[in-house]
Amino acid sequence: MKQLKKLTRRHFVPLFLLILWTSMLIRYIQTENLGFLTLDTRGKYEQLKGISLRREIFKGDTISGEFFDHYPNLGIIGIRFNNQNRINKDRLEFRLKEAGVANWYYKARYNADQFQPNSIFPIGFPPIKDSAKKKYYFEIESLQGATDSAVTIVNKSPVFIGRHVFTKESLLKEKGLLLYFIPNKIVNLLSDPEFRIHFFVYSLPLVFYYLFLLFGFTFHVPVLLFFVFWLIDVFFVKSINDFFVLSIIFAWLLPVRKFRFESKISCSLALGLLIIFPFFFALGLINIAEKFATWAYLFFTFSVIQRIHEGHSLPENHISYKEFRRSLRVQWGNVIVFTYLIAIGEITVSAKAIKGGGILLTESGKKPSPTGSELISLMLHRFGKQMTVVYIYTTKVFSILIFIAVQIVRFLTRFGPHLVLIYLAHLQIINFGKYLDIYKDFFVSDQVALFQEQVGRPLYGLFALLSTIFVILQRKRNLRRKILMAIVFLLISINVSRVIFNLKAATFEYNIPIWSVRPAETAEPWVDVTVGGRNFKNMPFRGKVLIQGIEQRVIKWSDREVVFRTDPNITRSGKLELITDEEKTSNQVDFWYTGNR
Repeated sequence: MKQLKKLTRRHFVPLFLLILWTSMLIRYIQTENLGFLTLDTRGKYEQLKGISLRREIFKGDTISGEFFDHYPNLGIIGIRFNNQNRINKDRLEFRLKEAGVANWYYKARYNADQFQPNSIFPIGFPPIKDSAKKKYYFEIESLQGATDSAVTIVNKSPVFIGRHVFTKESLLKEKGLLLYFIPNKIVNLLSDPEFRIHFFVYSLPLVFYYLFLLFGFTFHVPVLLFFVFWLIDVFFVKSINDFFVLSIIFAWLLPVRKFRFESKISCSLALGLLIIFPFFFALGLINIAEKFATWAYLFFTFSVIQRIHEGHSLPENHISYKEFRRSLRVQWGNVIVFTYLIAIGEITVSAKAIKGGGILLTESGKKPSPTGSELISLMLHRFGKQMTVVYIYTTKVFSILIFIAVQIVRFLTRFGPHLVLIYLAHLQIINFGKYLDIYKDFFVSDQVALFQEQVGRPLYGLFALLSTIFVILQRKRNLRRKILMAIVFLLISINVSRVIFNLKAATFEYNIPIWSVRPAETAEPWVDVTVGGRNFKNMPFRGKVLIQGIEQRVIKWSDREVVFRTDPNITRSGKLELITDEEKTSNQVDFWYTGNR
């Protein structure tokens, strides 16, 4: 029975998690249509030319693109269209040729009613076997595009792809082609940022389990690992990824099951999260507040399940809430102190190989090293003096890796704080510029003055206050401690600045302002009037344009521009306003129409 448990723990569970990782990757490749026998060249929005400011492709508009091809067998060009959630009657002509060649290699026409929202539409053509290391040029021309019947190209990576198709028969027949395809397919997949994220996320259960096998002799490392990834999920992952959440839950359940945590531990964590989340909600950090509430619900669920189990039989040698809290306080306190000593340079690490035939001298005499291994020593120094030594038997390959890791740690210990300080200072400057850009983008006039009044002055006051406190506290401290203190103050500055901006932006972020009406006065019937503003949303035909409460005929609807057509039967002079699909109402502006006198 013990042997079976050992086999399950050491082999069957890792094998299952490896199969899960692989199956999830296969499912992702199928769902995202990345292909198993294809190689993709991915294009960016900036590589396209001819896109008008209105973004819709009208009759006569021609969008062109150019890309350098890296692979043979180019057989598909895919373009990310948006049909704007309607059936469009446009017809598009696609043309492709090698750059610099006069004649088109391929031409075809496609009905726009085939396009799906924000999806890549594949255009197939006879494969070009020798397409590698050549530049290709393509065009898309609208033949019938018009208002209410036009598509757009979405600025979402990849905007277009060049797909290279390989057949199973050719790969099995030609070993050279197979050896070419496999590494290129791996590199091609990993060059996709979204695939890299999913590759990492799907591997987490296996990674968590192996780390638990290595460091699971105590619950401190697994619990620390859980909290690190929990913080990443709450503060850095904007959207909800179910598999990522399940992986973090798995990381928590491993120490809970092995060390038999008392249900009060999960319950106390849930109560703590419920106490904290209203503060984030009040600060306008809705996404973070929702994450806190979600995890509080999960911890409550864990505590209920554990309590039901404890009701039947209280496990022996369980870890109570008091033991858990006291142990974490002591161990994590030691970790924080040790980390701080490394950060300020009091503790350094070095490594060296033990010479003399691989013999380690111990208290009991000489102990020969295992055959084929190398003996190295890791030394910790404090104030330049040796503090402790750890001896390790390992292979020559791993000894090299250990030496590299030690050099990296020494480099980070010496220059890491400087690099972090430079990065945080750069990040604060970038954030300040982004805040100003948001004001410039939202308001049509006096953007800088509004920014200075609402956000700039509070931020300048914050920077002055933190700088003054830093100057006072940094006296009689060495350079490294000054840098660490500056890092702490920069972190405070970045987060408080974000809170200040969110509080100020909340006053206009969700408003529906009308900035302009062109023309604001007309006597002509059937004239298109353009209403400019912000936050109109992009859902066509869901919003309304009202003049004196009378709904007008909408011709075009986008987030920043709405076009309606005057009608002598319903259009009057009066107050013009918009109502979005969420039933939010804009401000009212005057509109004069004299065509129905």
